[in-house]
Amino acid sequence: MPKYIPLTSDFGFKRVFANPDHPHILISFIESVIPTLSIESIKYMDTKILNVYAEDRSSVFDVYCTLTDGSHVLVEMQNLKQSFYIDRTVLYASHVIQRQAKKGIWNYELPPVYVISVMNFRQHLTDHQMIHTVTLQSDKRPDHPFYDKLKLVYIQLPNITDHLGTTHPLTNWLNVIQNLHRNEGPMLINTDSKTKKSILAAMTIAEYESLTTAEKTIIELSQYAEAEAYSILETAKMDAKQEGRKEGALQQALETARNLLSMNLTHVQIAQATGLTLELVQAVAKTDTDPTSKS
Repeated sequence: MPKYIPLTSDFGFKRVFANPDHPHILISFIESVIPTLSIESIKYMDTKILNVYAEDRSSVFDVYCTLTDGSHVLVEMQNLKQSFYIDRTVLYASHVIQRQAKKGIWNYELPPVYVISVMNFRQHLTDHQMIHTVTLQSDKRPDHPFYDKLKLVYIQLPNITDHLGTTHPLTNWLNVIQNLHRNEGPMLINTDSKTKKSILAAMTIAEYESLTTAEKTIIELSQYAEAEAYSILETAKMDAKQEGRKEGALQQALETARNLLSMNLTHVQIAQATGLTLELVQAVAKTDTDPTSKS
């Protein structure tokens, strides 16, 4: 096994950034993304409270926390490209906002809500921007936010550059998130001492040998599951060709299945809606990256 677990994986990202024993790591990352924030402390929230349906068992975002000033922050590491991923982030931001409504008479004052999406893909193939920061703006003054209590930040890992500067905290954080698992030793961190301390702590937590036996088993099983899911989808792809069906139709069904999974529909419902087999839908659900891609 490699020295470090991937921070781009669901398990790795949550182990480091949703770790209540090391809140300074999440604080450091959030402040590097949104430098205007100066965070004293955070309170981790149960991500499942954002689920649309009470029977949903899986969380929709990796990390949900509140800050001392009452602000709400959602953080997500997203590996699988979805056609309507931006819609999904807006939907769940609206869930957070809706939950702030108070019973009885109140003045409608809302706390700030921030959504940070780390995307291991380009939402649009021709988009080479590393970061998109989205706020509500007026067409009369597009250079000024019309409402600054809702901010959505989209970070596209394939577009990482050092345009912020090699010593910028976010540059260092993103390089570690993207590349730590490819290294056999600690990565070189070139930033301020406070951020460096948090990143070094994150690397220590991400060491494979720091995992318990049960956690190592989870990592190994997830790798087996991804390999099996890839095999199942490749087999379906070949079967579709042999049966004379257009590959494009299969790709469209798979994309639809991914979108429906993001809406928390059951696997049975998705199989019925797309015409895919239940086994194939389950394989799509287990796959973190596009399994039909050759790259």
